[in-house]
Amino acid sequence: MPRYLLICPYFGKLPGNFQLWLDSCAYNTKIDFIVFTNDRTEFKIPQNVKIIYLQFKHIQEIIRKKFSFVKHDIKPYKLCDFKPTYGYLFSKYIFGYDYWGNCDVDLIYGDLAKFLPSDPYDKISNLGHTTFYRNNKLINMAFTKSNKNFLTYQEILASNANFGFDEIGNYGIKQIFIRNKYPIFPLEKNIADISPNNSNLRLSHYDYKKDCFYEDKFDSIISFEKGHVFTWKLSVKGGIEKKEVAYVHFQKRKMIDYRRYKKSQYFLIGAHGFYDYQEITQELLESFHGRNIDKELIYRKFKALKNRIKREVAIRQLMKGRI
Repeated sequence: MPRYLLICPYFGKLPGNFQLWLDSCAYNTKIDFIVFTNDRTEFKIPQNVKIIYLQFKHIQEIIRKKFSFVKHDIKPYKLCDFKPTYGYLFSKYIFGYDYWGNCDVDLIYGDLAKFLPSDPYDKISNLGHTTFYRNNKLINMAFTKSNKNFLTYQEILASNANFGFDEIGNYGIKQIFIRNKYPIFPLEKNIADISPNNSNLRLSHYDYKKDCFYEDKFDSIISFEKGHVFTWKLSVKGGIEKKEVAYVHFQKRKMIDYRRYKKSQYFLIGAHGFYDYQEITQELLESFHGRNIDKELIYRKFKALKNRIKREVAIRQLMKGRI
């Protein structure tokens, strides 16, 4: 079995679901995790999770030491653009692992190893919330293989705009791997990615060939069952479909813990929080929406639009500066 490491820098107050995230990591004994954070809240830490406490300025120092052309003040969200560089940035931590990767904490893991490929791939997943890279010099430095017709990694990292280098764009890491014929395993086919564009729990799916997302026609419920994550939804034939997935990703929504039985190894995940486990019926699927978050949804869309405009302006300015 290959050795896997996932790296997650997180600065500021850790989310309310962080202990549940840690608990889900504990079931994944074949995968190690490192979290860099300045939040010293006490949590129950599994053996396969290492918490490294440091201030964000220390991450900035590491970045500037490795990338001398980065002069701007880096914001925590900008780290998304640095995710494909973690094998280079945090090289001293990845020794001995077959794969290193990046992950987020706005998710709950199921049996992740069950969905990892048995054949070797250079990159696992087209999306950025949990991605693995093969640990060798060629792949660790793959982010440097920019195409002169698109933005270079130097232009992306040196800008204070967020480009989504870990996921999107003809300049992004996915396209770099495709152009260089480095094989990618589509892990995203086996995850529950909750759409940020719907107040209910509507799953979003990524079509990596068309490079776009599409939503399910029906709402879902997610269950966590002793280290396994399942999606439940109504089928077009009127029955209930249950499917095991590698993890559930909350994607830009605040999750509240409504459970009475906090130590239970079984619970449900709705659109806006965590609930005590109960039998999943058609009636529950039709009514299990939780509180309404229309205002939050509007805010998320506005923030996403603002970031998109800033990114497009930065791209035009950088490309214009080449002429």
